[in-house]
Amino acid sequence: MSNSFFKENKITPDVTHGVCPTCKMATMLISITKDSYRCITCGSELEQKINGKITYMPFIPNNSPEDKSGQKI
Repeated sequence: MSNSFFKENKITPDVTHGVCPTCKMATMLISITKDSYRCITCGSELEQKINGKITYMPFIPNNSPEDKSGQKI
């Protein structure tokens, strides 16, 4: 597989180490977008938050299904 896809689309994935809040494991996190990462251990998508320190929070999409009471399911 060639790296031409990454060069043509100017994608530069970032790999960092952190603790996944979903599986609680120290693992490598791979960037999907500028502030979204994926845990390579459990596969959960995480959102990077910077507020004095860098933390990773589980990503919850805005279009998640809701039940009749308005609570996310």
